[in-house]
Amino acid sequence: MNILAIETTGAAASVAVIDETGHIFEEISGETLNHLQFLMPMVKKVLEKGKLQINDLTAIAASEGPGSFTGIRIGVSSARALAQALQLECISVPTLKTFLYNGGNDEDIFCPIFDARRNQVYGGAYKWSDDGFIEEAVAGKAYMLSELLELLRQALEQGDREVTFFGDGVEPFKAQIEEWQNTSLNSNIQIKFADA
Repeated sequence: MNILAIETTGAAASVAVIDETGHIFEEISGETLNHLQFLMPMVKKVLEKGKLQINDLTAIAASEGPGSFTGIRIGVSSARALAQALQLECISVPTLKTFLYNGGNDEDIFCPIFDARRNQVYGGAYKWSDDGFIEEAVAGKAYMLSELLELLRQALEQGDREVTFFGDGVEPFKAQIEEWQNTSLNSNIQIKFADA
């Protein structure tokens, strides 16, 4: 199985291929918000890195968002066009949930936040269930930061008290998140920030 994965929800596009042996070949655009121009050349490069031809692919995956509307449209349209032309399965990947696979412990709630400008974030909150599935504590979508933090506070009332924030929204909103955590209402909530 050789899966082509397309990620265009953020400022920089990326493309990867995972081959039958589990090797991953990837390309990340050095340009921001220029997905249309660089996406297909990056597909060509990852196929070359993996010594694969386009007909060696068995499925195409694309990030579904939330994120840049134009970016999502470019990524999903490209994935669907390739899948239809090659008669392959097209896989929709929930962008925010995928970040849980990047590590962390099973006890934490993970809160990916991505800067959507104007004090808004694309975000959600998730944790691993006892049976190894991702549970949604706060639905992933676009929020005002204050709205996301209030929903997170309500979710943390259910017993979880530790949350890890990560994503490109951490840097611009870190002070506001710390201020939220330091309020008397939320002082028992422990927050961590993942490394960039």
